[in-house]
Amino acid sequence: MNETAKLIDAHLTLYPDLQPEDIYKLVYQNEFGGGHLINDLNECRDRIISELYCTRDDKLSPLYTDIGNSRVRLEMKNPEVRALGADTLCRIFACSSERMGTVESFEKKLDEVSAHLASKYPFMSSHFNNYIKDRRREKYPAVSHSEKYRQLYSPSYRVINSEYLRLIPLFVLINKVLAAKPTAVIALDGHCASGKTTAASLISGVYDANVIHTDDFFLPQDMRTPERLNQPGGNVHYERLKDEVIAGIRSGRAFSYRIFGCSDMDFLHTAGVLPKPLTIIEGAYSTHPALDFKYDIVCFFDIAPDEQERRILLRNGQQMLERFRNKWIPLENRYFDFCRIKETSDLIIK
Repeated sequence: MNETAKLIDAHLTLYPDLQPEDIYKLVYQNEFGGGHLINDLNECRDRIISELYCTRDDKLSPLYTDIGNSRVRLEMKNPEVRALGADTLCRIFACSSERMGTVESFEKKLDEVSAHLASKYPFMSSHFNNYIKDRRREKYPAVSHSEKYRQLYSPSYRVINSEYLRLIPLFVLINKVLAAKPTAVIALDGHCASGKTTAASLISGVYDANVIHTDDFFLPQDMRTPERLNQPGGNVHYERLKDEVIAGIRSGRAFSYRIFGCSDMDFLHTAGVLPKPLTIIEGAYSTHPALDFKYDIVCFFDIAPDEQERRILLRNGQQMLERFRNKWIPLENRYFDFCRIKETSDLIIK
């Protein structure tokens, strides 16, 4: 059974009174997301405000409903979703809508739905096929849910990319900090291949944040002595991170820092940083005690060892996996254990 057929079966189980337009809408959102709803960000935000006002917290509501293709319907009745607030919801929705699909792929999925309905739900097949013929003539417009679906299921959601889901608790924390003060600095520490860099990019897109990577503070060759590497967390040039970045953040003014390339083992260029409400320092060793800096939020990214190795193998190949396994991962783990990074974090994301 293909993924489209599985999606239809799953939604017919959840919503047995799906109408042809609801199935069409499901496949449309699976392929294209929700970008058709964003013509103006202020209008998008106002619609979310109105929808939040007209719905109530429902502790039984799921956080999301999976619609396949790495997209979900984020359920706006869920208390955790409502805690995000309209501004953040709107920005996550807008960022997610930047990933679009293709008409060719959409038509293929519609054909898969037609075939599946014909074989398993023949009583729905002809109605759906007739509906699709009309939509094809109209060049596949976006449609609303059927009246029956709205009456029975009271849909209230926004389509987002599933990669944002695990960051929702962090978004809530960020909003609380920024509601209390004009600027915030957060750290994303944790295991290699746990998704810190991807998370930093996603957060930056939502908040227009500065992102600084600890990978740019690789320890120069002349400092890679046995004594230095024997220090818990000695594998990063924390002195330069403190002098160039932490000092710059504390100044409240624009600053710059040097980018060190681990492949070239030399400084590549200088990066400038302008003050913004949110600054993210991302990477292992970002909360090293030697930085002597109190972050507003420390988030630890955790990962199971087997999944970590699977991702490193996929990303870096077998040869580099051996180096990570024998050198970099043990150094990181020693730092995490000795400095109690995970235990003292504000939030753990897996």
